[in-house]
Amino acid sequence: SDTKVNWWADCCESDQSSEFSDDDTYDDLPDLITRNDDSDDDDEDDDEDDLPDLISRNDDDDDEDDLTVLTNDEVYDDDDLVLIIPNDDDSTGEPIVIGLETTYTDEEMNEWCTVHEIEEQEVDEVCLTTGLKKRIDDNLMIGDSGATVHMRRDTSGMYDLREEKCIIKYGNGAQSTSTVVGKWAGMIKDNGVLKKVILDGVTVVPGSAYNLFSLTRALNKGIVKSNGETMILECNGTTIRFDHRIETANGFLLAARFEPMELQDESAHVSLKEGTNVQISKFHTIMGHANEDSIRLTAKHMGVILTGKMMKCEPCAIGKLKQTSVPKVASREVTKPGEVMYMDTASIDKPSMGSKKFWFLFVDGFSDHTISCFGKHKSDLMRVGIDMLLDLKTKDIVVKTIRCDNAGENKMLEQACRKQGLQIIFEYTAPGTPQQNGVVERKFATLFGKIREDAQDDDQDSQLGIGEDDHNVPDNSEVENQEEENTQDEEWQEVRAGRERLIYQPKPTGQTRSGSTYKAAAMIAKGISTANSFQALDDTVVEDISKEEEFADIQEYVLYAEGKFEEPKTFQEAWNHPDPEERKKWREAIRKEFHDMIVRKVWRKTNKSSIPSHRRLIGCKWIFKKKKDGRYRARLCALGYSQIPGEDFMDTSSPVVDDVTVRIVIACMMINGWENEVVDITTAFLHGDMEEEVYMKCPDGIDLIEEGWNLDNDCVELLQTIYGTKQAARQYWKKFMYFMKEKGFERTHAEPCLLKRIDSNGTVVICVYVDDCLLTGDRKAINAAMVDIESAFETRRLGPLEEYIGCSVIEQHDGSKKLIQPDMIKKIEKEFGDAVSYLKNMKVPMASGINVIRPTEDDPLLSPEDQKDYRSAVGMLLYLVKHSRPDLSNSVRELSKVMDGATDEHVTILHRVIKFVIDTKNRGVLIKPDKNRGVIAYCDSDFAGDMGNRRSITGFLIYLFGVPISWKSKQQGGVTLSSSEAEYYAISEVSMELKFIKMVMDFLDIDPGIPMKVYVDNIGAIHLANNASSGSRTKHIDTRLHFVRELTQGDDKIIDIEFVRSEENQSDTFTKNTSNDTFWRLTSKYMVGD
Repeated sequence: SDTKVNWWADCCESDQSSEFSDDDTYDDLPDLITRNDDSDDDDEDDDEDDLPDLISRNDDDDDEDDLTVLTNDEVYDDDDLVLIIPNDDDSTGEPIVIGLETTYTDEEMNEWCTVHEIEEQEVDEVCLTTGLKKRIDDNLMIGDSGATVHMRRDTSGMYDLREEKCIIKYGNGAQSTSTVVGKWAGMIKDNGVLKKVILDGVTVVPGSAYNLFSLTRALNKGIVKSNGETMILECNGTTIRFDHRIETANGFLLAARFEPMELQDESAHVSLKEGTNVQISKFHTIMGHANEDSIRLTAKHMGVILTGKMMKCEPCAIGKLKQTSVPKVASREVTKPGEVMYMDTASIDKPSMGSKKFWFLFVDGFSDHTISCFGKHKSDLMRVGIDMLLDLKTKDIVVKTIRCDNAGENKMLEQACRKQGLQIIFEYTAPGTPQQNGVVERKFATLFGKIREDAQDDDQDSQLGIGEDDHNVPDNSEVENQEEENTQDEEWQEVRAGRERLIYQPKPTGQTRSGSTYKAAAMIAKGISTANSFQALDDTVVEDISKEEEFADIQEYVLYAEGKFEEPKTFQEAWNHPDPEERKKWREAIRKEFHDMIVRKVWRKTNKSSIPSHRRLIGCKWIFKKKKDGRYRARLCALGYSQIPGEDFMDTSSPVVDDVTVRIVIACMMINGWENEVVDITTAFLHGDMEEEVYMKCPDGIDLIEEGWNLDNDCVELLQTIYGTKQAARQYWKKFMYFMKEKGFERTHAEPCLLKRIDSNGTVVICVYVDDCLLTGDRKAINAAMVDIESAFETRRLGPLEEYIGCSVIEQHDGSKKLIQPDMIKKIEKEFGDAVSYLKNMKVPMASGINVIRPTEDDPLLSPEDQKDYRSAVGMLLYLVKHSRPDLSNSVRELSKVMDGATDEHVTILHRVIKFVIDTKNRGVLIKPDKNRGVIAYCDSDFAGDMGNRRSITGFLIYLFGVPISWKSKQQGGVTLSSSEAEYYAISEVSMELKFIKMVMDFLDIDPGIPMKVYVDNIGAIHLANNASSGSRTKHIDTRLHFVRELTQGDDKIIDIEFVRSEENQSDTFTKNTSNDTFWRLTSKYMVGD
């Protein structure tokens, strides 16, 4: 249309009473709408200013979602929902903007802009877009604010089509007829992601030059925003951008691009309304891939017309395929016990009192007889498995085949069987096929069920005692089976087992009993031992006492398996211990700990509400331990990890006496004939003064010891340090050292935990290791020092030196002493003895020429649990090396290179070292001083000894009066370029240690014999140390390594370097793994024992 009024008139349905003239312009738009408002609540005074009110009257809502009209001079907000009407005015090209703040209903839209009748012909739909003569891209849809329906020019992308006659009227008065309506599916790009869009009620107008997107329909489901250049429709989380500008003769239009749907996506949309045509294969998919007869009956019932021919359905063929049957038993026939054994491992949720948490189950394929073994680690399977198989062999039961999965512990068992000469075939099941080992899998389920049944019957924990003695499992070996002639036990042993072993009898207490005392007690049956013919019983709960006459006919007594209770883990476990004697002792220890806290005024009770807001309330816990001397210790510890650095504590470091210093003092003590005594400072950490403000939760049990405690509201403010607080050790050390200084003791800067006092009573020297003090010197001086210490600290005198810092000092028959660590070796044997029991006796810790190489990226590493065990083992070996086993120095250094990631090969080397330690458990450092020998050191290096980084290894051994006091095996800090340079590096390392030894000896007023001797087997290194010149081969050496030159030159030199042949260099075993003869020849000079 050429005039604005005609353009608008064609869009609006005129009321019969309205006055419509050709002179009307767009300025008269409010009046036009007013005249066509036939609502009952308008009045004759309505004008242009009342337009919002008129439309508001037709809005059911009372909120602000009203229709407003904005003129060209007004600024509309981007949040307004807009309707853009092209402006035909001559020059500006600016649109008239009619703003809608929100969506509105069809009724409201029709009231504002209704479709009118022309020559009494009903118009079904209307659109405003005109003026386009050129055909546009088929993927573009123009946003039309006046269109009442979506329009497509063809049926591409449409589905659910239906015949429906519809007349379309355009804004220029033209009309067209559509006979097809349906749904259309396309894809819209939203923030770079393609999303599916489905338009309903799409009318097909063949031959149209463009596709229309009805904004009128979209307003009912979304929000439209516009800034005049771009329109955005937000609907159901999808954003449609109308940002394609299409120029027209009178302005421009905005369109959105929709990508066509793929054919398979189009076919996915199927209407199941009655009378709809649906392809039979598609209906088959919709109906869940039912068979053809069923879907035809279903379609008939639903009134759906099926078309086409039923095709073969690939998803049906794939989905209904079944896995090939996996054999659950061996194809061969089992004819005798032990011929085939089924084996598997299970984890126990609640480990036994012996901390055994893995259950190894063996099931005989002939008799279904079960053998249960238990271990703390999966690697324990090697020990228990070998022991079980060898035991069966002594009973003429030869195991030929073991079926199991391919777990690591099973492969280790196979290797162990080969080393033991057991010709057993291991059949490994395929991954993901537990049914191949179904015999033992089902047996586990059966036994766990019976465990729960027995526990329920006995009112006990469902896993109490499982794994305690390798027999605490339900026993069905004596149960008769209707389908079998013999029981499992009879099939297994091929003899009828005696039933008398099933009689229960508790173990006598060993106390003298009168005729009137009870002779028996009610206990819980825990299972029949696999190795013994007696029943295991548990007296955890003892309530009823049996009378003696009830057991008058017993012919055979059954031994009572005493419970191996470990140390309690919690306050409740200790306070309510099941053993009356243990319970009494633990309660006494708890009361003593509380008494010490109260007497020393360690805390002050306060209310939680009074704690400052910037302070944290830390927790606490009880630690229980049985000491080697038989004492029961209960220690209340704070949870120091919850303390805040800088607020709850400042410094934490607290020195202890060096192990080298201790050996120096012992050597001097024996040379000078000094007496000695060991003193323990009782509850040492309770003596430290708390300098910070620290609050702690009430400890468990405080309300049982003292009255007036409310555990919910009360807490304690710590006035003194307690065990577990970060600053406890430092505060105690500061207080102890301050006190000793006041008593006239002095200490050296080289060794802050070595004290000395010389007065009229004589000389006394004290080594301080936390709360343990070694006093040596003249007897009067020792007694005077003891009196001083006891005046300020509660102490316990332990007598002459027999054990200190974990080492036992054993007197030899010739007056010499030996340093060993039997407790640490017992711990190693307890933890890892089972894993190495299959190995033969070792002559050396590591074979000659063997080196530990760090794994590559492709090497399989240990599991986190096994790596933790590896670190634990190496850590214990390092502690042995530090105090009593210098012969292990090089081998343990090699093992420590892979603490962060070891492999099975490294574990094998580790087991060899552990086996050597167990086999030589009585070996220790020899202390046999000779005052004429002074200080002598042996030094060596292994040039480029590390095969991974090509760094050299430093090793040295230092004697004082013939007593080995210091040793080391360490990788050098950098790569050296020659053997002489590597030896020179090693000399510098030993020189630093000798300097320390001299300072300690000077403090003790004992002459070490200056100059001290250093023996080296490299002439070039000796030349470098004794000469200050620098050449082309030495000028690159770090300055710190030239430290040795200050000690070897001048009249006041303290070190004299001499040459020794390599075969006599006693430090050779500290740099490399040597042969058996060399190892024992050299180590026997400073160690004693087998």
